[in-house]
Amino acid sequence: MKLTIVFPDYRVQTQYANGDIRSIDMYTDDGEGGFRGNDDSKLAFETVVSNAGHNMDDYWAIQYSGGQQEIEYANGHPNQIISSNTGLTEYLGLSDIWEPIFLEEERLASIPTWDDIRKTRDSILKESDKIIAWSVETGNTVPQDWTDYRQALRDITVTFSAPSGNTELVVFPDEPSWPTT
Repeated sequence: MKLTIVFPDYRVQTQYANGDIRSIDMYTDDGEGGFRGNDDSKLAFETVVSNAGHNMDDYWAIQYSGGQQEIEYANGHPNQIISSNTGLTEYLGLSDIWEPIFLEEERLASIPTWDDIRKTRDSILKESDKIIAWSVETGNTVPQDWTDYRQALRDITVTFSAPSGNTELVVFPDEPSWPTT
């Protein structure tokens, strides 16, 4: 196992022998004016750093591997290799505690609102107007599967009980095949 702690990014990254990588950012600028993580996770990271005897201001990163740690300094000092795993379990424990919290925060943030559902539905309906144009231009009737599809789109808020229904359960119908005639 290899563990990397990147101090300016408040990141703990673990690479296991099977190649799996788990990376968690405790408090990192998301580039959009916000941060991934929160003040509690930032404080938890700083506390683990301090308890392990490390220094946030002087370090760039520490990499643990094979019973050694390599300290990469941020202040221009050359890297230093030390035979120890000081803080290893604390950093792993920090990841174990905060990863499920962040995953749940991400899940909750990704749940669409009813306005999101309506916007998506309206876009799909507009795209499906092509069947109406085809029908008018060719003199054909709109195929029943397309009529049913468009009605299912219009009914999606009723089908999934807006505004109180769970938007995570919303499934948009599949577009029917294009008519062959």
